Amino acid sequence: ELSRHPCMYVAGEILLAPGLKEDWWSPQKRRAGIKTFYNMSLLAEEKTLELPEVSAQWASESSKALSEGKMIRGFNWKVSQGFLQDLPWIQEFIATHQVRLIWLQRRNMLRRYLSMQSNRRFFVAATTDKSEASRIKKEKVPIPVEKMLKDFKAREAEVKQLHRF
Repeated sequence: ELSRHPCMYVAGEILLAPGLKEDWWSPQKRRAGIKTFYNMSLLAEEKTLELPEVSAQWASESSKALSEGKMIRGFNWKVSQGFLQDLPWIQEFIATHQVRLIWLQRRNMLRRYLSMQSNRRFFVAATTDKSEASRIKKEKVPIPVEKMLKDFKAREAEVKQLHRF
């Protein structure tokens, strides 16, 4: 929705590379991936990190958007993808580079939970491929109730922490 604005480019989930689980991204890799997205210089130790090929693709698309006049560039970073773990360096990054955050929260916790479980199971956050969407739509996502309730409490704690941020 935000990408429809003529001055904005909003990429997808740059920290959810195809075939890689969310926990593959260490804090160091997340930082290097974000810096790559914005075409920033990497530190020597960051250059040694193996980033997925999609990182270069995101950086290329981000650069292209900038050259086309889209001065505002961003991406979708889910709280479940290590955002809270990275708060110490993110706060510095935001201040240094004058970054603005837009925090969107899904109000329906059950819908958010099912979406997250589906993403973890099928490694697809969004698709425009109708056959893939149809295939995923037919699949059932198991709901382990006890685990789900624990997750709800953990997400509530995250939301409180984000409100303080």
